[in-house]
Formats: sequence, structure tokens, C-alpha cells
Amino acid sequence: MDGYTFSAKLVEIIAGLIGSLAWPTAVVILAILFRGRLADLLHRIREVTGPAGTSAKFSEQLEATREATEATVEHDPLPQIGADGPYLDLAQQFPSAAVMSAYQDIEEFIREHLRDRPPSESNTPNNHMNFMKKLAREGAIPDSLLQIYMRLRETRNAAVHSKGTITPAEAIEYRDLSKRFLQSLQGSIGNILDP
Repeated sequence: MDGYTFSAKLVEIIAGLIGSLAWPTAVVILAILFRGRLADLLHRIREVTGPAGTSAKFSEQLEATREATEATVEHDPLPQIGADGPYLDLAQQFPSAAVMSAYQDIEEFIREHLRDRPPSESNTPNNHMNFMKKLAREGAIPDSLLQIYMRLRETRNAAVHSKGTITPAEAIEYRDLSKRFLQSLQGSIGNILDP
């Protein structure tokens, strides 16, 4: 083998080595540069991994709602659900529907107060979320209560769009959290909105 053949083979080997390392090197460099954003992305991906992951998302939302409620809302005694209670039956047979039912109580309370607002107010909110945000801006409710409302809403959405399993115990816990929220909301805005 002469010098030219040896040099050509050496250049060919080096070029092949560089070619085979280019993509892994680029991926490592991009991972290092965007590690913060990739961590956020990986967190989101874990929440939407499929039927079992969707159920985990509901459980995670429920846990976050529980923590926010315990930190903010006073723990007044709640009526116990009897063994023959319709909500318990619904939670046993259709836990997702039970979660939706519990959230409907919140919507109904807000709807009543939206309806009671004078129509002459030009800035009367047109939906539940805007109404709650307006109450928080006006100081009628604390921001923490708005955050609990948003968490309850997100948790309900996770239940509605879940292809996984929500347990009856989770549905009952969601109802308890929504009842605690309603008690606090009634206490905060009841005196302000009633004439």
C-alpha cells in the first residue's frame, strides 16, 4: 500500500467516524442547550401518555386541588354521604359522571349569582371563569379561592377527557373538595351580592 492509498483510506475512515458521530453530538448539544425547556416538555409528555397516563393526570390534578384546598379553605364539617345516597351510587357506578355532577353544583351557584347581577352593569361577565376572575379583581374573594376554582375546573376537565379509570373514592373526594370550596365561596360573596 502506497502513501496515497493509505491517506485516502485514513480520510475515508475519519469522514465515516465524523458522519456517524454528527447526529448524536448534535442531539447532546441541543439537550444541553435546552435542558430547562426539555424538562418542562418531558413533564407534559408524562401527563399525556395514554389511557393509564390520563388517569394519572386526574389523580395528579386531584392531589394538587386537595393541597390547595387544605391550605386555603376552612374545614367546616361536611354532611356525610349516606350509604344509600344518590351521589354515592353514581360514584360507584360512574365516577366520571359523579365528578361532573359535583362540578355542576359549583356552576349552578355561580350561575345564580351571575343572573342576580344587575343587567345595567356594562362589565357583567358572560361566563363562570370571567365572573370568578372579576370577583377576585374586586377583592370579593381571595386569589387563593380563584386558584382553587381553577384547579377544580382543571380536575373536572381531566375526569371528563379521561380514558383511564377514576375510582369511586376519587370521585367522592372531588365532591368533598368542591363542597368545601362552595362553602368558602358562599361565605366570601354571599354578603356582597345579596341586597
